[in-house]
Amino acid sequence: MKQFFKLTLLMILLLSVSILSGCNKFNTEIYSANGFDVDLYQIEDQDEMYNKFSIFQKHAGDYYGKSIRLEGYYDETYATVNDEPNVYHFVIIPDSDGCSYLYVEFNWMGHKLTEYPEIGTKVVITGLLDQYSEGDTIYDYIRCDSLEILEEENITDEENDIRNQIIEKENNK
Repeated sequence: MKQFFKLTLLMILLLSVSILSGCNKFNTEIYSANGFDVDLYQIEDQDEMYNKFSIFQKHAGDYYGKSIRLEGYYDETYATVNDEPNVYHFVIIPDSDGCSYLYVEFNWMGHKLTEYPEIGTKVVITGLLDQYSEGDTIYDYIRCDSLEILEEENITDEENDIRNQIIEKENNK
């Protein structure tokens, strides 16, 4: 009986250690690849990318000044702040159903508005995570130093459906 108790206790301890170490392994593997501190471009499964980007957003403060590469769909919106017109650029990361979206703002340093892609275009951006403030609000954004438009042949039917949903949403604004 004593032997059974020790064996059970050992199994519980090993299970606990494996669960805890699995979480740490999960977080570090996602964020370090191909020379980037955060590389979500390497992830092929759309839901996995969506989930890992969600984790990244929740812990963004840990990644200020870190290099980031991610893939998504370009979007932009306009607003007037302090009587000045502004355009805000985003990469949208949808889940595989196109029902839920996460986004990150970016600024493609040194480029004019006419150089940005069309809304809904699939892009890969790289840059550093940073912050800026407008009034009393602080925003996270990627200080983008590279924006790559993915070729149409790299876009799957599923991705094209998501792209069309984004365009339709924009047209209905």
